[in-house]
Amino acid sequence: NGNLTIDPGSSLTVDSGADPWDFFINGDLTLNGTLTLSNTLGRDLFIRGSFNRPLGTFNHNQREVVFNGNSIQNISHHTTFSFLRINNPGGTVRLLSDIIVTNRMEVDPASFINMGAFVVSGTGTFELVGNGGLGIGHLQGINTTGALGNIQLTGARTFSVNGVYHYLGNGNHVSGNALPDSEGSKTIILELNSDASEFRVNTTRAIQISSGGRLEIRRGILVEDASGRHLEGAGNLIMSGGTYRFERTSLS
Repeated sequence: NGNLTIDPGSSLTVDSGADPWDFFINGDLTLNGTLTLSNTLGRDLFIRGSFNRPLGTFNHNQREVVFNGNSIQNISHHTTFSFLRINNPGGTVRLLSDIIVTNRMEVDPASFINMGAFVVSGTGTFELVGNGGLGIGHLQGINTTGALGNIQLTGARTFSVNGVYHYLGNGNHVSGNALPDSEGSKTIILELNSDASEFRVNTTRAIQISSGGRLEIRRGILVEDASGRHLEGAGNLIMSGGTYRFERTSLS
């Protein structure tokens, strides 16, 4: 099945020879001992299952960890990564605890990570590329700077105008000021915990959704309030549930 389990008191060190061979785990990693990645450039870790670290020690050695499965992959227990890449078209990575990234976190096109209410912090950068997607469960949404929302890395944070932004919060929710407002075929999905929870846009400008993009309301109340922050453009509106409530005095 391709699973790797490292028991307490055991250790595995990936060879640091001259050949740039990557390390592949085709199933789950359960780490109760010590895993030390290579210190040779190019010898990264590719994992198609879940990353579970109940008791163990993970030494990243500045190598990249790539989640490239096509089903559900979990990241559980507080872990520090150097480079973290989500490359899982057709799959979903689920964050089940806070993590730290010290260099770079990237979500590739057509890939998706459900952050839940958990936080990525550290000194790294973040980039959502192309039509990559985020499940956003932190009630502060996504933000450009500061210790707010799901992404709290101190490096640059870049969010694609063509990305998928799936809001899943457990309570009243804001978009966060990093939701891209420029024209693009972005997808915004509202699926809050209940139909009584409200969602408001708190960007500095209106959100432009171009043709090919969509606003989809599944559960919760989208409120366009008197601040004038709203959603507009040639994209589609799909409502399979929830409420779209206008509190603005003008819709022009």
